[in-house]
Parts: sequence; C-alpha cells; structure tokens
Amino acid sequence: MIRFDSVSQRLISPFIFPAIALSFLLCSQSGLGRTWTNQNGLTAEGTVVKIEGKKVTLLLNNDKEVKIPINSLSLDDQQYLSTWKPKPPKRPIEVPADAIYHNGSWYTVVIEKTTWKKAAERAGKMGGHLAWIKDEATHAVLTEMAGPLHLWLGGSDEEVEDLWKWTDGEPITWFQWDRGEPNNGGRREHYIQMRAGGKWNDLSMNSPTPVGFFVQWD
Repeated sequence: MIRFDSVSQRLISPFIFPAIALSFLLCSQSGLGRTWTNQNGLTAEGTVVKIEGKKVTLLLNNDKEVKIPINSLSLDDQQYLSTWKPKPPKRPIEVPADAIYHNGSWYTVVIEKTTWKKAAERAGKMGGHLAWIKDEATHAVLTEMAGPLHLWLGGSDEEVEDLWKWTDGEPITWFQWDRGEPNNGGRREHYIQMRAGGKWNDLSMNSPTPVGFFVQWD
C-alpha cells in the first residue's frame, strides 16, 4: 500500500524487513543519503548512524532513526556496510593534523628518542597520554601507524612486578607480547614498547631502543 503523508505530501511506502514492518520515507530527490534496498526490492534513502553487531542504525530522510538487521538488506548494501567507517568528529585544536581517529580516540606518532617517563610527560603536555592498546582493532591501527618503528606505549609494571597496567590505572588484560617477553631483563624492564610488526617487549625506562612514542587523545 502506498500513501501520501498529509503534512509533507511526500510519498510513503512500507519497507518491510524480516520480523520488522517500518514505514520508510521514499524521496524522489537525489543526494539525500544512500538508497537502501531490502531483499524484497523496496527502497528508502538515508545515512548510516552506527553499526552494532549484526544491526545497522539508519537516519532516514524523515529524520527518524531505525535499527535493522544487516542481513535483511541487499548484498550490495551489505558489502557497503562491511567497509563503512564512521566519520571522525571535528579534530580538537590540540590534536595535530596528521593524527588518526579510531574508536573515539585520536592517535599520532612522535619521533623523538627519549625515556619512557619523559615520553609520558611530553604526551601529557600535548594534552594527551601515551597510547593504550586494549583490543585487537586498536592494535591493528597502531601497528600500521608504526610501520618499522619501535615506539613506547603507555603501559608498565613499575608498581608491582608482572602486574601490568595502563597509565590510567586499568590492568592490562589484552596483550601482544613477543616470544619470550616480558622477561624483565636485568630486573629493570618495566615499560612497554611496540616493536616493528606490532609485538610488545618490556624495556628499562632509559632504553635507547624506541625512536619515539604514541600519543593518544580521548
């Protein structure tokens, strides 16, 4: 059944997903977001708000948000969503222009040979902190940013041996230690560096190995 909205006089049609019956606004104008197609061939225009698990939230052209199963959309739409990334928010003034946005935080690499402590202080003066890696997705982003470089991260066990924490005090529960690490060489290696390739190593505070550090802004 097709009907006209009595207020806007715009065409409305039911856009039906499995177990979901919603009225999606059909708009004849172009450029108002992507045209989405369900597996019954019905279409609606709107933009992606977010993806959570197997569902996508769309903002339709009638300013209504709807959450629908991704697998109820056409294969073309599913492919589009598999590569979709949220648009970064406006970059804060203290964050450098080359910083990368990921999952609510900004990241950059500072090339500067320094101690772990001075790197942490420098990151703080920049308005951020040494980067934390708490999941695989963040690790993948920072590994790509680092390339062949060895860089300090914001983790240590300086307070209690083998009790690794990020600088926000949160215990580290997701690790990417290199083989044989951490080994606390010389009984003074309490600070995490990311090696080229993404694996972690524990080093002493004054180690000359890292050529710089990651800074994170939340």
